[in-house]
Amino acid sequence: MKIVKYGDGATSRPYSHDVILNSATVFQQGLAKLANGGIDGSDAVTDKHYGICEGFVVGDGNVPIENALSSQYDGTFSESGGYYTAASDNQTDKKVKAKVMPVQPNDVIRVEADDTLGTTTGSDTIGYYIDVLTTDERKVDESSASSSVANFLIVGIPDIPGNWLDVKLVEGQIFGQ
Repeated sequence: MKIVKYGDGATSRPYSHDVILNSATVFQQGLAKLANGGIDGSDAVTDKHYGICEGFVVGDGNVPIENALSSQYDGTFSESGGYYTAASDNQTDKKVKAKVMPVQPNDVIRVEADDTLGTTTGSDTIGYYIDVLTTDERKVDESSASSSVANFLIVGIPDIPGNWLDVKLVEGQIFGQ
């Protein structure tokens, strides 16, 4: 999941560096939400989504976790799995942060569906809605496609191999989406 076109016409945008909630798991290229004083993975269809996690940083926010000393973080970091699960005291001890690109209205996001597009009526149709996959916030749930409002609005089907969609966030935390 990544932003492929900024709705405000920008070519880039500053990242937000927010402390990950105690015991929370956040995925790189997955949706994130602001909650209870920090960042958490945004994997529920009822969540309002804040942005897309691009990585994890330690210390003052300038050291990627991949380059950090083991003494600079605790919890579980999986480089191959692309996720970090915070320790139960992350908000007060090591304060590992998620590097998040906030999603604004009209940003176009390219996201992979969990199943073949068209399996469910509307999952391959511009103007239909689709929800985040609750078992993996890096994807959308192909079977949730509907004409009723959901997390995302399908705005394009890119001509690339795989089950990719271009979507716009409908249910977000920024600007009262």
